[in-house]
Amino acid sequence: MKFLIQDIAPDAHLKPSEQHRLALSLLHQLTGKGEPFAHNEYGKPYWQDGPHFNFSHCKTGVLVAVSDTPIGVDIESYHAFDEALLRRVMNEEECADILADKEPVKRFIYYWTRKEAYLKYKGVGITEDLRDCLRSSDAVIETVICPNYCYSICAPVVR
Repeated sequence: MKFLIQDIAPDAHLKPSEQHRLALSLLHQLTGKGEPFAHNEYGKPYWQDGPHFNFSHCKTGVLVAVSDTPIGVDIESYHAFDEALLRRVMNEEECADILADKEPVKRFIYYWTRKEAYLKYKGVGITEDLRDCLRSSDAVIETVICPNYCYSICAPVVR
């Protein structure tokens, strides 16, 4: 697996379309390939002839990963959340962990990126119950908390 991260200055105010173009540029750097690619029924992009790839972007960063096996990634800037959202997307243990943390926003984003990276790895998007989607053991998720964002990369368990 290879991945690239590009920081975006918080005051750069890149539009999502500009963030997307930056992700495609990083993807090309890693693979020498670019669009066009196909999309599965849930919207996950892929190339018929491989390799597997995934990308994500937010206002403070872009993350692209390439692998010989399925992969999912997510990167998120830190932003406030309300308790209704917390209860809708996190299970009881995660809620308790987030609310007890000295930096609950970072802890919320930590869990969120893990969930989204896992669902993107599976290629299903946000179609499953988010509260329990991480209870599977078919993947490994690495998460890194940075000053301006948090990111997670999900890949199959190597046995």
